[in-house]
Amino acid sequence: MKLTNWIKTPVVKRAVVYGGDFENTQSEVNLLNYNNLHKLLHV
Repeated sequence: MKLTNWIKTPVVKRAVVYGGDFENTQSEVNLLNYNNLHKLLHV
């Protein structure tokens, strides 16, 4: 089953959250350290 079947609200941003140091917020899917989760809230 696809995740889009569970989520009824349109997805504005996508991200992979992990414990590493490298981050990329310039692509379709953001790569973020878990300490910077707040960056996803700024649409």
